[in-house]
Amino acid sequence: MQMAGFITLTLCSYVAVMLLARHLGPAAYSVYGVVYSTLLATELMLRLGVPQSLTKLVAGADGSARSLEATGITLVLCINIVAFAVFWMAAPLLAQILRVEDGTRLFRIAAIDLPFFGLYTVLAHIMGGRRNFLRGSVATMAYGATKVVGVAVLIASGSLGIPGALVVNIAASIVGVLVLLPAAGAAVLRPELGERAAIFALAAPIMLADFGVQALLAIDLWMLNALGSAVPAEVKGHYVAALNLARVPNLLAFVLATVLIPSVSKALAQRDDDSVRRLVRGATRFLAVLVLPACVLIAVNAEAILALLFSSAFAPGAPYLALLIFAHGLGFTCLSSLQSILVGAGKAAAGARRIYGGLAVALLVNAVLIPRFGADGAGVGAVLAFAVAAVLVGGIVRATVGALVEVRVAVLAVLASLGIGVLGWLIPSHGVLVLVELVVLGLVHLGVAWMLGLIGKADLVLLGIRNGGETRTGADAPVP
Repeated sequence: MQMAGFITLTLCSYVAVMLLARHLGPAAYSVYGVVYSTLLATELMLRLGVPQSLTKLVAGADGSARSLEATGITLVLCINIVAFAVFWMAAPLLAQILRVEDGTRLFRIAAIDLPFFGLYTVLAHIMGGRRNFLRGSVATMAYGATKVVGVAVLIASGSLGIPGALVVNIAASIVGVLVLLPAAGAAVLRPELGERAAIFALAAPIMLADFGVQALLAIDLWMLNALGSAVPAEVKGHYVAALNLARVPNLLAFVLATVLIPSVSKALAQRDDDSVRRLVRGATRFLAVLVLPACVLIAVNAEAILALLFSSAFAPGAPYLALLIFAHGLGFTCLSSLQSILVGAGKAAAGARRIYGGLAVALLVNAVLIPRFGADGAGVGAVLAFAVAAVLVGGIVRATVGALVEVRVAVLAVLASLGIGVLGWLIPSHGVLVLVELVVLGLVHLGVAWMLGLIGKADLVLLGIRNGGETRTGADAPVP
């Protein structure tokens, strides 16, 4: 059910994004992208690791966890209400720094979502801790569907604009809360702070990593808007569209995290180091054999994909998509998966510190390249930043568990990806045919990978839950 919820949310989010891009146009869409990316980064940073900590604490509670749940909700609401006030007052400054026309009004509309999204997020994590995955998945689906329906209603009524799109985002959070509240119960809304020490002790390193990752995800667009005064609004709109498509593989990062964190933690608790190493090699093999070639195919067909999904007006964004798919697509997915391994191994803080190395690279490279090369410079900066962060965090993973990626797998995966990429570049396709090409070449690659022994049935454990709600590691060890 968790996988179904994530897939539905991803599909709904991209349908909503495509509708917005087509009807707003590149210039207006670039404004919406800057405002929404700022809001999203703020919301994810404001979690401060509290919701994730609640999932672990609630799941491990011997008796009633209502005190923990009430404390978590109280903390999140207090944080987000204060953040709403700060965001509201800072709106004029944000508009000035990020060069957003009518930005004060737009940022203040966006800020209304902060407390609602915060409550939705913490309730969803409480459902995860209670193992009520059905209700959590239904809420996720309702959240995504509300975005699509809301945008469609605005388009049908002829009233779609940036303010309306931001209001739809608020409505989605409210619907998610309304779906989750009946299952959570009224008792969790009672203000309480008694368990704050336990929550913050676990949340601190997670919060540190969240800050770095969310900053990495948004810094290229923020700096492009702040430093790229000579970049036309339409070009920024092309960049935003490319950025949204480049994040398609991010779904896999969340799916892998739900498997890697508990599996690594369980295996280490049982002192089963061999299982941990097999699990890590399996995860990196999955990324090299499946995610890398998918990113290559998207890169070589970037223009046709953008034209099909967003309209021909966004086709000039193809060079940005070709860069960003390796930064926000492959880079983020690898970085997030590696950090999940460290969270499971109790080394989240060590990984978090290395993430800031990538952020430092992003700040330096963007500051140098954007004024000279505009959006191209931002794309290159994103690739370098995620590459540095992933390599640094990967080094900590290797030092911690004694394994990372098999050399043979890495070499063959790169060669196979290059081969399938050349075929994708040589085969001309436009419109719906580009989807047919992607599917066919994807199947060809899977067949080649199977024959080369790069994937097998054991690798499928990283994508699914087995009998009785158990996830199995490469050593077939049951993990709750």
